Amino acid sequence: MLKMVYDCSVESTALSHASKCVYQHSSSAARPGLGENIYMTSAVNFDKVKAATQASELWWDELKQYGVGPSNNLTTALWNRPNTQIGHYSQVTLHI
Repeated sequence: MLKMVYDCSVESTALSHASKCVYQHSSSAARPGLGENIYMTSAVNFDKVKAATQASELWWDELKQYGVGPSNNLTTALWNRPNTQIGHYSQVTLHI
């Protein structure tokens, strides 16, 4: 299992993009070698823990809805399946 470490430069890149308040992925050139998930709520004074929980559940729901097959391997064919995107799920699981 990979050991997770905190990276201040990754935080800085994410904060820079988030401060633009644009709900879209940043360019891959702005985050070389890094994946990205985005989540937004329009609720006022939304609890931060609840927001994090909800975002994680939505990302994992891609797996529940579309699946990855019994081998549980992320392949090019799986990644490119039409109308069954699992990109957000894969960003969460590939880095855990």
